[in-house]
Amino acid sequence: MLSLDKSLINKGDTLIVGVSGGIDSVVLLHLLNAIKSSMGLSIIIAHMNYGMRPKSDDDESFTKNLAESMAIPFESTHYTPLGTTGNFQNKARKARYHFFCELAEKHHADKICVAHHADDHAETVLIRLLRGSDFEGYAGMKKQTTMYGHTLIRPMLHISKEAIIAYAKEKKYAYRIDVSNEGDDYLRNRIRHHILPFFKKENPSFLHQTHQFSELMHEAYTFIQTQRDMFLKSHVEDKRFNRKQFNKLSDIVKRSVLQKMVRDLSDNTYDLSHVKTNQAIDMIEKDTPHLHFQIEDDIYMHKSYDDIWFDHTIDEPADYLFKMEKPGTCDLPGPHSLILSENQVEERGKTYKLWYNDFDSVFPVTIRNRRDGDRIRYPFGTKKVKDVFIDKKIPMKERNRLPVVLDKTGTILFIPGIYAKKTTGKKLMRFYYQERNR
Repeated sequence: MLSLDKSLINKGDTLIVGVSGGIDSVVLLHLLNAIKSSMGLSIIIAHMNYGMRPKSDDDESFTKNLAESMAIPFESTHYTPLGTTGNFQNKARKARYHFFCELAEKHHADKICVAHHADDHAETVLIRLLRGSDFEGYAGMKKQTTMYGHTLIRPMLHISKEAIIAYAKEKKYAYRIDVSNEGDDYLRNRIRHHILPFFKKENPSFLHQTHQFSELMHEAYTFIQTQRDMFLKSHVEDKRFNRKQFNKLSDIVKRSVLQKMVRDLSDNTYDLSHVKTNQAIDMIEKDTPHLHFQIEDDIYMHKSYDDIWFDHTIDEPADYLFKMEKPGTCDLPGPHSLILSENQVEERGKTYKLWYNDFDSVFPVTIRNRRDGDRIRYPFGTKKVKDVFIDKKIPMKERNRLPVVLDKTGTILFIPGIYAKKTTGKKLMRFYYQERNR
């Protein structure tokens, strides 16, 4: 007799249960249905139709009929991948869990329940050993975790596939067979068909050994996690930290910090591999002042001198150019404006005082971001704007956004916080570079 891990389920819980129609999820559903009344559970079946096989619609119909036979609410959705690039399995997995979490919010569910079992756990550990991961990744699946802000449980993680098959046969449960699982197109299938049987033959207790390995890895990771969290609390703000502080950490804690930040950005759907972790650490440690590193489709690590941060985009501002024929306000891309005024206004940023004799000697004024070849004229000669930025250690992102103000001859008059040309004349005009009022 199979038994779920009831420590993961509380009386009165509302559960979103992922059911594909395959044997694992069908058995999970039957086991939950058997304790539904005694534990006062509310169950909602969630099914995603990937439309990748001719029988995908039949799988959905089967699952819907199964739900109706048990008088359990049924929710389904069809998955349409965005774009043709990237790993379909990874995209589909993210979409599936997004769907489950949407249902959890809709139904105010306490937990999301999936049918991963002991063989799945062993396969995951082997995959991560092959691909590379960190302590937490090598430990494999957790019986309870958080995904997109919702609790996800795996109450069959201690049960073998063999036991599930035997139980379904004994109870004569109907279920669907996904023929894509029978081929060797995917790494998990190859491990399932060829590698895992070998280990089980060599050691019939291999699944139990995997479980012990997982526990030891989680214990070691708990210690590392404590060190990691101290750094995150003290030195990380808005996914940003100081390179010098990071370099003081031991290598294993560095790995954990990076993995945590990437997992947070991916809502626990992406594991940073050992290779990519090494590449990221190397990028942080080397002296190159500006770097961008694409970790995943929509996850990037950026470096600008000692500033390291993670986000979902490479924010490269487009070139801009404005001309002003007379005093006024120029709203720049982003939060700043440049105000040219003959009268004094409230100062909330960088200010430049331009002395002149008549408008014709100054206007039209050009306001743009930097260009290759821009040079500043000093009494001793000229210097490239690029070199001035480097000397002052201006972050790359800021370099591309700062306005360069030129007079009618193309001479640079003003770069906020960087340069202000000395001028002469009887009249005074002020340039104000400041954030717009909100």
